[in-house]
Amino acid sequence: MNHQSNTLAEIFESLSPELALVRQSLEELLATDNLLVKQGVASLHSPHSKYFRPLLSLLCSQLVGYTHDQRIILGVISEYIHMASLLHDDVVDNAALRRGRSSCQVQFGNSRAVLVGDYVYARACELIANTGSLAVLKLYAQAIRLMSEGEVMQLADLGALNHSIMSPMSPRSPRSPRSPRSPRSPRSPHISLERYTQIINYKTGALIGAVAVAPYELMVHQSPQITHDPLKANSLYNYGLLLGMAFQVVDDILDYKESAQAIKPAWQDFNEGKLTLPLYFCVQGFDSAEYEYFSETFFDSSRRLEAKAWYQRQLQKHQAFDQSLDFASKLARDAIHSLEQRFDRSSAAQMLLELAHDVLKRANSWSL
Repeated sequence: MNHQSNTLAEIFESLSPELALVRQSLEELLATDNLLVKQGVASLHSPHSKYFRPLLSLLCSQLVGYTHDQRIILGVISEYIHMASLLHDDVVDNAALRRGRSSCQVQFGNSRAVLVGDYVYARACELIANTGSLAVLKLYAQAIRLMSEGEVMQLADLGALNHSIMSPMSPRSPRSPRSPRSPRSPRSPHISLERYTQIINYKTGALIGAVAVAPYELMVHQSPQITHDPLKANSLYNYGLLLGMAFQVVDDILDYKESAQAIKPAWQDFNEGKLTLPLYFCVQGFDSAEYEYFSETFFDSSRRLEAKAWYQRQLQKHQAFDQSLDFASKLARDAIHSLEQRFDRSSAAQMLLELAHDVLKRANSWSL
């Protein structure tokens, strides 16, 4: 596809009338007389909101030729599910900031944050049911289940890693002596590239995959004359899934960025003891002395923060950011390939390809 490329700003501008309708509907469809819910919902509205998922939904509607007014509601559904997940994530992570402001749980407490999140999820479910499409319902039910499962996996891994690293080592086989640079990764089956990939697939990819294919599924549901093409549906879903995973990897890289424009504190994942991809690649390169220091500091919150400068040096030394960016680039290229397999060139297709490229530009736009 060789159409003229678009910047992300140009893509947003081209869809600004529809995005304005999504923003308006986001507020109108959450309207309630309950002041406590109103306050909690208001805490999520911010000028920093990217509306990435509604943008993707509208672009995929344009790609498949879906022009029904329900395309606006699909954008709203995607943002509601994302908003609800943020409310719950902030409680789990005890996050102080969300989108540059105090998080809902800091302003109003954990209980209200969880309940407001439930309210937003419930509203999304109502809107999904109103589409009348069983396929769309199944898509989003699966996405919400996988998002929850991914968060539980990550939370479980924090405890499992702590126990594994801090506990005495199990005996080694006499035929497997420890070499000076072995093992290259923490001694836990949970710390693996496969495990990390599965978690970001569930946490981020599954929802964005559903967002990408939902317009096609709803269009087919509303148009009996259109025959459902499972290969086209799979192409859209896989594009969204892989794009979402690349997006999450780049977010994990940007977590280490010190910036006044950042919408969450720098090093937040590190401060919470989450072993995301840059640190995973860093650990892969440790020699025995570095690994020993890692095992002594990373799972002790006070020592971890005291050792931050050491980790900064190690991440640079072992080229962890470059390796992580390469991983994200592969995911983005695979997303592009998935789309190109089933869709001809068009302005909408080109903008979707630009979205994939923009994910990588975010990570390439600053120096670590």
